[in-house]
Amino acid sequence: MKYGIITYDKRPMELDAKDVKNIGDIIQTYAARKLIRNIAREDDVVEISYYDLPYYAGDEYVVLLCNGYNSFLPQVHSKTRPDFPYAEKIIPVFISFHCHTAIPANAVEYLKKYEPIGCRDEESMKNLRKHNIEAYCSGCITSLLDKRDKSIKGDTVYFIDTPAELDKYIPKEKSDKVVKMSQIYKLPRTNGKNIMTENEYREIEKYTLERINMLRNKAALVVTSRLHIASPCMAMGIPVICAGINFDRRFSWIDKYIRLYTPESFEKIDWNVEAIDYEKEKAFIKASVLKHIKKIYDDKRSIYELSEFYESRERFDYNFAFIRQLEKLPFDEKTSVKYGIWGIVSASVELKSVIDKYYPRWKLCHAIDMKCEGKFEGYNIEKPDVAYNAGNDIVWFVVPPSAHNAVGKELRRLNKPYILISHNKCFYELDRYLNN
Repeated sequence: MKYGIITYDKRPMELDAKDVKNIGDIIQTYAARKLIRNIAREDDVVEISYYDLPYYAGDEYVVLLCNGYNSFLPQVHSKTRPDFPYAEKIIPVFISFHCHTAIPANAVEYLKKYEPIGCRDEESMKNLRKHNIEAYCSGCITSLLDKRDKSIKGDTVYFIDTPAELDKYIPKEKSDKVVKMSQIYKLPRTNGKNIMTENEYREIEKYTLERINMLRNKAALVVTSRLHIASPCMAMGIPVICAGINFDRRFSWIDKYIRLYTPESFEKIDWNVEAIDYEKEKAFIKASVLKHIKKIYDDKRSIYELSEFYESRERFDYNFAFIRQLEKLPFDEKTSVKYGIWGIVSASVELKSVIDKYYPRWKLCHAIDMKCEGKFEGYNIEKPDVAYNAGNDIVWFVVPPSAHNAVGKELRRLNKPYILISHNKCFYELDRYLNN
């Protein structure tokens, strides 16, 4: 079993995009990588793209540090992949999790499976608690970066995405040291693809690392409106001023350390602010977070390594008889077929699983049984008269061999298309009546 962190490669992108990446995401990955290395060797850590979380299919199970921004609004990533659940081989540990929008029922159900949820900010914590999800405030993992060497003082004042209204308040003794820049990385697209390439991501990652090192080594003061500039700089022991037009509730944790300034309070800014010394608190937070991650890893390791032992094998072609019988039909995986299953037995479950896997455009409409009641794979189990009265656009799969003779005769009499199918037929013969 492995530990894991989230990256932001494979990002959906517009072909003509210019301002394509906020390096705050990459800074979070950088911080997660630094954090997890306290309990894991480099070879024991895998990196999974945020955009691949539902689809990860690595060889080993992963205890994944799940941090960062999550939104259930119909944004780009929401259109290209579902939010939850994550892939089966991901065991999520939610720390520094942010979610400020309404949470749909399927996400509530998923998050409750892995509570308590460590939230980056108080807003997210309250949002989850409204849904009876156990949650606590953990702050941002970028605030756990190591402090820079105390001998480094720096001589540059970096203004990063600050409002123009702030400029008139800059003291004269600092104005000649000011360097302005943005957290947005500009990457002209040239490859004609709508997914960020690996080379593009590595370029942004390299740029981000250079930016962090520059701030660590050269900053005497950082003035910013950006959360993921203020937080890592604060952690590195750089004096920070947070000044912006507005601060939303994503900041509802960092004001424990740093005052937030908006235009009506710019004149009150303390330009001689000192670096925040919270090394004791940082050590406590880091130890708590790592203890939580390692406990889940240790608790799950033996059972998932057992599962890996059985899962790592060359697989048999299960339900071979069903597969071969379905291949004999005059419609394929590209055809839209409405079908019903007659007879609710264990083989009916296997038949549906084969159809779901190999014929995703086929749609189950009815499940019929003379004696059973309740649900079959989420569908209400209905009585035979439903099949007799249904339209002729539904193909009926009659599964139990004991029903083949009588049900087949009746469906043929009514001119209903049917297939008599069995999981243990020899030579893959298929009795069928398709009236079209």
